[in-house]
Amino acid sequence: MPVAQLVATELDRIVVRRRAEQEVVNEPGGWQRSILSPVVPGVNFEWIRTTLPPGCDAGVFFASASGSHEVLAVVEGALRLTIDTTTVDLKAGDSCTSRLTRRTATRTPHGSRAPTSWRH
Repeated sequence: MPVAQLVATELDRIVVRRRAEQEVVNEPGGWQRSILSPVVPGVNFEWIRTTLPPGCDAGVFFASASGSHEVLAVVEGALRLTIDTTTVDLKAGDSCTSRLTRRTATRTPHGSRAPTSWRH
């Protein structure tokens, strides 16, 4: 196989989702989520950026597909994360991971905005 064909094959694997193409959803309570990751057939991966205003309770999210994991990183501010009955307070620079087979709730303390990065 010629080198040019190998390079073209590798470049065909790059999937780009431009900012203008990202799905942005404004949720009740004033928080926002943006799906950053491109859709790739056969790949179960989603990278989501959420921004919660001060004092926001984003509600409760229930279990996802069996075997799914979630990774969360707090970009700035603070976030209270409750998974089932365990609560963790996270600050800018903190991250955590858990299985998505549990009930999850997030909220920000009053006076703290919390842009976060999620990977499902």
